[in-house]
Amino acid sequence: MDEIKYYFVLITIIFLTTCTPVDDKLTSYNFETDGVFITNEGNFTYGNASLSYLDLSENKIYNDVFFNATGFPIGDVVQSATLWNDFVFITVNNSGKVYIINKNTSTYVAKITELTSPRNILIVDAQTAYISDLYSSEITIFNPTTFMKTGTINIGATSEKMILVGDNVFVTNWSLGNKIIKIDTKTNLVTDSITVAYQPNSLVVDKDNMIWILSDGGNENEIPAVLTIFDPENMQIEYTFEFADINKSPNNLSINKTKDTIFYLNSSWNNNNNNDGGVYAMSINSRILPINPIIQEDNKLFYAMSVSDKSIIYLTNAIDFAQNGILYRYKTDGTLLDNYFVGIIPGGFAFKN
Repeated sequence: MDEIKYYFVLITIIFLTTCTPVDDKLTSYNFETDGVFITNEGNFTYGNASLSYLDLSENKIYNDVFFNATGFPIGDVVQSATLWNDFVFITVNNSGKVYIINKNTSTYVAKITELTSPRNILIVDAQTAYISDLYSSEITIFNPTTFMKTGTINIGATSEKMILVGDNVFVTNWSLGNKIIKIDTKTNLVTDSITVAYQPNSLVVDKDNMIWILSDGGNENEIPAVLTIFDPENMQIEYTFEFADINKSPNNLSINKTKDTIFYLNSSWNNNNNNDGGVYAMSINSRILPINPIIQEDNKLFYAMSVSDKSIIYLTNAIDFAQNGILYRYKTDGTLLDNYFVGIIPGGFAFKN
């Protein structure tokens, strides 16, 4: 019996030693200058997601900043990061939670739990923020100041990307859907919706207050991808661009700071037959889809893309979805600036500037 007790105590000590964060082993970061958080999804169910940070004052990458600053792993599949005031809100999709950390130190602040499958966060104001969800028909409402959940909005569909235009939020129903849903932020009620092409995955608003919506058509359906121009004032579709190649599944729609040029990614990661993958740019005044990419994919595996307010294209290479990926930075004319190794499946950005 004494021997059994000895091993029980020994195992308990080992468990506590390996699982309890030790403050003096945590890394103290001081990201006071401009930079970019990169969310690395990690592999589904492996719990190997991570957070990287590119310090633009010294062009230096810091990997595993969440774990190093908090002492515990971030969880299973980091989907997105959103910056607001002193905080970074990080959705951890398969873990069903949102972590909040300090934007300068990456230290733990709070968490929001009991979420189904959180995807993206949109901050409306100091009292209201929305969390979209891949599998739930409800959007979660929380207070970004207190971090407390305050309610839900049943939109009757799953939700993905969100954009604020005036007092209204427009939501894409991406997964197996074809809706753009309008929510009045004053009442937190759905007030309208429109039908668009299958699987709207991203949207941006241009300088004329028109919303551009990119629908990928799905990966296994004989449905073309479509780019839509939508007037949120009268809830009317103004123009549509259909991609001629049925195999194209473009995504990651972005817009520059002056809001007169859109960018999107057409990658081979979700389509092995795509021979002209890369980043495409298009004036909002054009009525013809671009033919050639400004950044050619070549033998890379482009996965995520966004354009910063400083007119820099941030682009990731997932390589093989198993090893650490690469972050590239380009000028908007396609000139490569630099690149950095980050975590596994780098899939999103949050710009701190």
